[in-house]
Amino acid sequence: MSSNQPKTSRANRGRPAVAVRASATAAKKASVSRPAGSKIKPGLITAAILTLFIAVALFLRAYLPYDKVFTPLGIKFTSNDSYFFLRLVDNLIHNFPQHTHIDPYLIYPGASGEIVINFFVWLISVPAWMANFVWPGQHTIDTVAAFMPAVLGALTVIPVYFIGKELFGRWAGVLSAGLIAILPGEFLGRSILGFTDNHVAETLLTTVSIMFLILAIKVASQRQLTLGHLKSRDWATIKKPLVYSLLAALFLGLYMAAWLGALLFVFITFVYFVVQFISDHLRRKSTDYLSFVGVIFFSVALLAALMISSSQLYLASLFIAVLAIVVLNVISRVMAGRSMKPIYYPVALLGMAAVGGGLVFLANRSIFNSMVGAFSIFKPVGAQLTTIEMQPLISRIYGNPLAIAWGNFNVSFFLSFISLAVLIYVLVRYGSAEKGLLVVWSLIILGATLGQRRFGYYLAVNVALLTGYLSWKALELAGFKELSAGIAGASGGVAGRRARRGTPAAANYFVMVIAVLIIFFGVFFWNIQPAVVVASATPYAPSDAWVSSLTWLKDNSPEPLGIADAYYQNYPSLAPGQSYYPFPESAYGVLAWWDYGYWITRIAHRIPNANPSQDPVSNKAVATFFTSQNETAAGEVRQTLGSAYIVIDHETTLSKFWAIVTWAGKNQTDFFDTFLVPQQNNTFRQAILYYPEYYRSMAVRLFNFDGKATAPDSPLVVTYTENKDEAGNPYKVITAAREFTTIEEAEAYLASLPAGNSRIVGSHPLKSPMPLEAIEHYKLVHNSEQTLTLQDGTNLPSIKIFQYEK
Repeated sequence: MSSNQPKTSRANRGRPAVAVRASATAAKKASVSRPAGSKIKPGLITAAILTLFIAVALFLRAYLPYDKVFTPLGIKFTSNDSYFFLRLVDNLIHNFPQHTHIDPYLIYPGASGEIVINFFVWLISVPAWMANFVWPGQHTIDTVAAFMPAVLGALTVIPVYFIGKELFGRWAGVLSAGLIAILPGEFLGRSILGFTDNHVAETLLTTVSIMFLILAIKVASQRQLTLGHLKSRDWATIKKPLVYSLLAALFLGLYMAAWLGALLFVFITFVYFVVQFISDHLRRKSTDYLSFVGVIFFSVALLAALMISSSQLYLASLFIAVLAIVVLNVISRVMAGRSMKPIYYPVALLGMAAVGGGLVFLANRSIFNSMVGAFSIFKPVGAQLTTIEMQPLISRIYGNPLAIAWGNFNVSFFLSFISLAVLIYVLVRYGSAEKGLLVVWSLIILGATLGQRRFGYYLAVNVALLTGYLSWKALELAGFKELSAGIAGASGGVAGRRARRGTPAAANYFVMVIAVLIIFFGVFFWNIQPAVVVASATPYAPSDAWVSSLTWLKDNSPEPLGIADAYYQNYPSLAPGQSYYPFPESAYGVLAWWDYGYWITRIAHRIPNANPSQDPVSNKAVATFFTSQNETAAGEVRQTLGSAYIVIDHETTLSKFWAIVTWAGKNQTDFFDTFLVPQQNNTFRQAILYYPEYYRSMAVRLFNFDGKATAPDSPLVVTYTENKDEAGNPYKVITAAREFTTIEEAEAYLASLPAGNSRIVGSHPLKSPMPLEAIEHYKLVHNSEQTLTLQDGTNLPSIKIFQYEK
């Protein structure tokens, strides 16, 4: 029988061909006549489930925080940086499609940086600009901006599903998609209503880029794409890998246009290609397909970088990536052609990497240092650690070192490590180019997140995929592989009958139900309540006190640039020779801690002296003002900053004061410290005691005492011992304490004690043990109506605004 002759099934062997064709025709008619309801198409089931997951994701992100975002005081955005992006949106929409090139409203007096309207700002501005034609007004713009992160967060469900499907199968993708919809932590918190920051766009764009890169690599590998296909212009083989590679590069380009730190994913993908080249060469597999995908991916990304950024670091990094991919493939082909031992390949690459690094160092030391410095994201230091999002994932700041990881990912954090171990085993034993990308991607993002907890919004995707894979493997062991085949075959026909033969017996359904319950309650259920808590909370939105106080400042202070609509105007780039924006004489700054800088810009339309961009010069200057021990020293800083108003909240002098001290380059223990106070039954309680330096600081004198002269109140003299715990951490235990009615008595008693561990302290931030002089040049002009109640029942305004008077 010739190879192209039709084959017959065993049941039809020996029957006349006409009878076989008649039987097939009858079966086809029967299949066609079967009611549509009897067909269960996995694609439709999957689409329905994904739609449900997207709806759940939107419910968490948009419905739960709605009342805290849409308030009687207007729309409150739920992150500090949201107000930076909304400032740019305001300007772009009022001047569409033109935008300002420098923004004097961001900081005073050092406004200098060129404003780049990134992809995320355009993503908000274009639909908001269009909607503004139908429903004119600021509320329309703010509404579009508020919903954008929730929509982008919900849409992330889609690429997560497709990655899971391509790597592990349809139902692993479904499980992964369901998990990303409800995972608590950084990703959910940064994609709720009003968190109009570019982080959620970063996550979506990188996930889509990786999705297409996986498809490109998978198809190219399966088709065994070689340079021969390119020479013969075999478009049937080339087309799909080419399209997928271009799409992967396109979304990487959009990611680079959305965040200046996008080289993180350039690094991830580059490391993957190097590892995969080595793996394939050691397995004696052609690396042409990798070269094809890699060159297109990085070349198109390089073209995108040329259009969106003038950064030499971007251009150099991408150029090196393109060149490296070509070199990796050439060396592999040469060694394979000469039958050299495969182990020589990684050795040669190490040597070439050393030589290449040396050449970059010699050619441009600045770029080399920038490349090395980019790795600082893995371990921030110093004052950077005063920012919550830059703290490490594993930390004892909340007692349990795993508390932050658990809060972000729940049990999935630990399951993902098991999944990674399984995948690494599979890769080592069998090899899989596309799965290798997931492993490298996950390991590097894990490293970044261990350094800075903020990158948990990236890691959430990896955790969802890894946990979805492990969950599906568990369900397969319980029999779901056969069941899914049975569903797929329910459409009838020979294939359907064969698939249905694989449907598990009724006795096995009990095991399968138990497995579903274990996966649901063990993996999914415990995320629901934390997800509701995270989505319902808006801890980084401005309080009513801040909104009302900054609105007061807007209405009761002069326009700093002297023009009524100066906030909405475009400002040209700096002229040659100019280092900073040339402010008019009417300009002034508003001095507040940097956390509140963008709020001051966008709500009050005034210019802060510091903002969350974390400029070390301005931040240290503001911190120095707040911690200054006398008005003269503080005045010198104020004069340099050109501050006309001082805005202080209760956190500045209480919960955030330690961070201010750190930024000022001083020690927290110079201002206050935590002591252990002995109690009955050999127990201790912690007590914060404040030193005279705390009460003398400008922030405390202004906010806690309204800048007025203050008499000593219950000065306390304590004697203490200094000890260390088993880990070597120091702590202080009070051995004696005595309260006095006058400072003279306290000082006399202190003088009578042996020199050493004895100090005058205060036990309450609003009761100074030392006399304080009145501050002369700062007038209290506003108290917020909203108040704060301390533990002892004391009420004080949440926000106070002071005006400088000569």
